[in-house]
Amino acid sequence: MPDVLLEEHLPSRSVPRSRPYSNVVFEPSTALIVAASTIQAKFASFDEDGNRLWEPDGMWLSPRLFHFTGISRASDTFLPSRS
Repeated sequence: MPDVLLEEHLPSRSVPRSRPYSNVVFEPSTALIVAASTIQAKFASFDEDGNRLWEPDGMWLSPRLFHFTGISRASDTFLPSRS
């Protein structure tokens, strides 16, 4: 199999993805790879005109510096190619 790395404890192949995965497991009975990611991200809520739905009160806290953070979670299932 091309691009297989054999230098580690288990053979592996690097596959570029759009997000980092925090947990990866191989299920031998189904030959599937399940990967999970948890990412903390900044966000703000806007109305249909593009205005923020909430702004902080007072001049001591800049709206540009204030943001909410949330956790985005995802799981993906991969079927390794057999070629």
